[in-house]
Amino acid sequence: MFGINPAQLRKNITKESDYRVFVRGENYSRQGRVISLEFDEIDDQNCIEISAKVRGSRTYKTSLLIHTPDSSIASYECSCPYDYNICKHAVALGLTIADNLEKQNL
Repeated sequence: MFGINPAQLRKNITKESDYRVFVRGENYSRQGRVISLEFDEIDDQNCIEISAKVRGSRTYKTSLLIHTPDSSIASYECSCPYDYNICKHAVALGLTIADNLEKQNL
């Protein structure tokens, strides 16, 4: 889908996040807290913007801009107050995308 490599996306998300944030985001993904997925292909940048709502203590608007040639994270945004690095909500979104892409290839 859209040229995203799920294994590479998972690897890039792991590199972008610290361990505790990754584990919390992974739990959110497994618990099905990512809802209302939307995709927007941005041809002139070779990117896909994926946005969703992620339920935590509150529901946050979260988006990832994924560079399709290498499945890297070009940018991310979240309405949560965490501002140090990629947040657990963005991790959950990315992992949910990777999981869904892997399931499609079965």
